[in-house]
Amino acid sequence: MPWRRVCVLLPFGVACGSSHTEPSPSADAGANRAGESGVAGAPGGSGAPAVAGASGESNEAGAAGLGGSRGSARISLVSLPGSPQFDGCYARVTFRAPGASDPCTATRFGDCELRSCAEDQGGVDAGRIYLVSSPSGCHLDIDAIDGVYPPQVETGSYPAEGDPVSASAAGHTAPQFLVDTSMPFGVVVSSPARAPTSGVVTVPRSEALVLRWGGGAAAVQVEVEAADLDTSIRCAVDATLGRMTIPESLLGALDPGTPLVVTTVAEATDSFGDYDFSVLTAVGVYDESHERLDFALE
Repeated sequence: MPWRRVCVLLPFGVACGSSHTEPSPSADAGANRAGESGVAGAPGGSGAPAVAGASGESNEAGAAGLGGSRGSARISLVSLPGSPQFDGCYARVTFRAPGASDPCTATRFGDCELRSCAEDQGGVDAGRIYLVSSPSGCHLDIDAIDGVYPPQVETGSYPAEGDPVSASAAGHTAPQFLVDTSMPFGVVVSSPARAPTSGVVTVPRSEALVLRWGGGAAAVQVEVEAADLDTSIRCAVDATLGRMTIPESLLGALDPGTPLVVTTVAEATDSFGDYDFSVLTAVGVYDESHERLDFALE
C-alpha cells in the first residue's frame, strides 16, 4: 500500500514505511512481555503476547529505573501471506542489558495498552542470529549494526502454521543461545466480517471494536496492534477466550487508514547466562473460508 511514513505495530516491533531487507528507518526500542513490570510488549520494540490486565483500569508503567537484574532478548518471526506491509517472513530482534531500564511506558485500558517507547540505543548483541523455518525456505541471518538488530524480511517465504522454527547465535556481548519452537495456528474470526467487494475489514474509529473468533489454542495469544506517527496501541488476550474489545477512545486516537495487525502469537522461553530469551512466532487470522484477514481504520 502507499505509505506516508505510517508505522505498523507488530508482535515484535514497530516498522515504519514499506518493509524490506534494509534497516527500517524508524524502529522503537524492544518491548517487554506482560508479566515483566506489568507492561505488554509492543513493537517499536517488538512486543509479544501478554495477558491483558484488569478490565476497566488504567495503569501506567514507568520507563525509568525499572531495569531488572537479568538481561532480556526478544526474537520474533511473523508470517502474513498477502500482507500489504510485508512481502515475506519478517523478523525483529531486541536486546536489553542486565540492569537496564525499560525503554517503554504503557497505560492500560482493559485488554489494551497505549504505549510509548524510546529509540533503541543498542550496545548489546549475541553476534549473527540465525532464524530458520526450513519448510518454507525462511532463512534469516541477522547482524547487529552498532549493537542494534535491524528488521529483516525473507521475500516470498511464509512459514505455515505448525512449521518448526529455530533461533540461534554464537554469542558476543550477550550469550550464545539456541531456542527451538514452531509457528502457532491461526484463529477463525467470526466478527467483524469484511465487505464482499474488499479483502479488508474496515473498522470505524467512532465505536469500540469487538473481535470474536473460534479455534483458539491454549498458551497462545490473539493480538491486535496498530501505530501511526503519534500513537501505538497493543491489545492481547488468551486465544481460548474467543473475544476481545478495543475501546473507541484508543481507535479514535489513531489516524484513518491505519492498519490493525491481528495475529495469533506463541512464545518459547529459555535462559542462557544472565539473559532470559523469548522467541515469538505469529501468524495471521482467517475468515471461515480460511482467507487471511487484513483490518484498517476508517
